[in-house]
Amino acid sequence: MMPAAKADKVKLPADLGKDHQAKLNAPKAAGKSAFDRLNVADELAARESAVPSFSGYTTNGEKGELKLSRPRRSRH
Repeated sequence: MMPAAKADKVKLPADLGKDHQAKLNAPKAAGKSAFDRLNVADELAARESAVPSFSGYTTNGEKGELKLSRPRRSRH
């Protein structure tokens, strides 16, 4: 996806930001016993927030390499 973003001159963020960095650090702080539970919860939440964005972009976004890099079918 990085080459497609570059080809379309899309500026990507330089860092994760506070909220995303905190989510990345949470499993380390929780320890091994809670890792799977936290990871599954975060993956589901990320998917639920990302799918509408991707769907909207593929329908209404500008044509270019980034749009072409999306998988053609989604299963949800």
